Amino acid sequence: MIDFVFDDKGYFRDASLWLEFCVAAKRDSALKRIMAEIYDAWREPVRQLIDKGVESGEFAPRLNIDDIVDLFAMAMDGSETATAVDAAGLNTARFATLLKNQVSVLLAPKDIG
Repeated sequence: MIDFVFDDKGYFRDASLWLEFCVAAKRDSALKRIMAEIYDAWREPVRQLIDKGVESGEFAPRLNIDDIVDLFAMAMDGSETATAVDAAGLNTARFATLLKNQVSVLLAPKDIG
């Protein structure tokens, strides 16, 4: 899932567009509701993946799962901001690596000990 999200094709465009929508939503209550729905809908597949990993015994979460999902979403938002402003030293490969590291710490996959 992480590799799919950070595919170089279109990430800069998508990140910039998302930020533009966020700014516009701040001034438009109807758009704000739509953006909130999109944000919540995007978090659901992340939650489902974590739940499946816990059920299968692959993951042993170190925090409440809702907190992990929110931290994942926050990291994604940060990567979109950094991408939109072309922050030095950050690119899709680096974002994917950082997010995978975050997930491995928070979900304590059994293969890392």
